[in-house]
Amino acid sequence: MFVNRFLLSALFAIVAFIFLSNTAETDKTPVIYQAYPETATVGEIISIYGNNFGDNRGRSTVSIGDVSCRDYDFDYISWSNEKIQIKMPTGTTSGTLSLLIDCKQNITGPVLTNINTGSHIYSDPMDLTVDYTVSFSFNDSTSIPLYAWIPSPVPGDNQRNVKTFSYSTNHLETQGDELDLYRIDDIIKGKVYPVNKKFFFTNYQIETKINPTDVTDDYDRDSEFYIYYTSPEYGVESDNPEMIKLAKSIVKDEKNPYIKSGLIYDWVVANMSYQYPPPKRDWRAIRAIATHRGDCAVYSFLFTALCRASGVPARPIAGHVIFLGDTISMHFWTEFYIPHYGWIPVDANYGDVQVSGFKDKSFYFGNLDNRHIAFSRGRTVYKLPGVQAKENTLRFLQKYHIYMKDRNVNSFVGVSRNIVRVN
Repeated sequence: MFVNRFLLSALFAIVAFIFLSNTAETDKTPVIYQAYPETATVGEIISIYGNNFGDNRGRSTVSIGDVSCRDYDFDYISWSNEKIQIKMPTGTTSGTLSLLIDCKQNITGPVLTNINTGSHIYSDPMDLTVDYTVSFSFNDSTSIPLYAWIPSPVPGDNQRNVKTFSYSTNHLETQGDELDLYRIDDIIKGKVYPVNKKFFFTNYQIETKINPTDVTDDYDRDSEFYIYYTSPEYGVESDNPEMIKLAKSIVKDEKNPYIKSGLIYDWVVANMSYQYPPPKRDWRAIRAIATHRGDCAVYSFLFTALCRASGVPARPIAGHVIFLGDTISMHFWTEFYIPHYGWIPVDANYGDVQVSGFKDKSFYFGNLDNRHIAFSRGRTVYKLPGVQAKENTLRFLQKYHIYMKDRNVNSFVGVSRNIVRVN
């Protein structure tokens, strides 16, 4: 099947090249001629042929139905004026291929279908409008500006229709996945400087239906995606010998990544006890091996580290949860990735501790309620304003990120937050 698809893809490329070479380029309107394959699994590469896509992607995006390709999933493989290559994103069912060129021109193509439609079920949509304010104060006056990046819900398979409809006047620009940059100038000692935005989105409950016997281990281990989401980082010490030894003792000789992740989840739930803050305020996964205690972040980091040590891509999800009475609080949970199905949500903390107003503890492997709000999923790209500015990456962004040239902002800035559900 894969050989035939390769040959057909090459044929489409040749036909498209001949067609475009013999067409007068008098009309610069973007157009899609063909996408192949039109039926695929999550993570499979789809080639889109056409014209006037632009030599570089810039701010252009690709969607299949109401699910968009995502930078944090490395879904964009290549982009040229006549050919785009993407990966089919998690959550795709069957939908029309559409391109939004430079945030201005929307064009549509054929209907694309996920072979494994039905593995992710989205239900119980909840529309949310949130008022988010972060206030900064300073213990000195300065003319050096402070830059603040404030997240919104990350557009994804369960968070859709994300729209920010108001900003405070110190808003500079929106970067990437709804990450907003603000600037505070001419700072006066003791004065409070708020940054504010209101955003809307629709949040869905996710349930996954995976038959373990259909799951394979055929990751593309040389891909940027796989390397990124199996690499160690601070707090997620997947390369530590103790972590590797523990992971091996849990999964033993199991090869199936879905089953391995389930074994790891069961171990974390059975062996961890909730404590906030964690012992000595140490949130690292490697410390949790010794203490067996921690808060939601520790549960998330430990599950992620054990998955990565076992060769399964995984990532902490940084965000908030909405409790009964619409109180909003910070929270961490996790996702792991299996070939041809995509990301699978887990919340080991809520699988261990029954939380009032939420689902039963047994729900939280492979499923997630609609009260979890993800503000970052493993990779947040940000930069200072300007075309030539260097891009930087945060592994997770839960509240805000700040920068002030030549200043230790942690000792210089006082911060308070207020996040409220409006409806």
